Amino acid sequence: MYITEVSLQHFRNLEQLHIEPSQGINVIYGSNAQGKTNFLESLYFCAMGRSLRGKSDQQLIQFEKEESHIRLLVQRKNRYDRIDVHLKKDEKKASPSMACLCENWATCSAPSMP
Repeated sequence: MYITEVSLQHFRNLEQLHIEPSQGINVIYGSNAQGKTNFLESLYFCAMGRSLRGKSDQQLIQFEKEESHIRLLVQRKNRYDRIDVHLKKDEKKASPSMACLCENWATCSAPSMP
């Protein structure tokens, strides 16, 4: 299984991010405080259902924003799945969902992020 696409919106210090990693090794580098760990934390959150650093899901939402969204598209052989996590300041716990998309990625009709 590998991640084919990552989209983040208002997650910690990341306003908006869209990445399509390669199937091989991906290197994440950059200056301090640019969001490298926050990006990795978003993947951890989708896999484990909780933050690796904070006690509250609300801490994951970018400062002065009301909500955050994480979307992963993953591929396992010929199966594609979408993992969506929607965080809201007024909700105690995140609203995760997972959906099987389709076998042919080119004809997939997965909705785009809001």
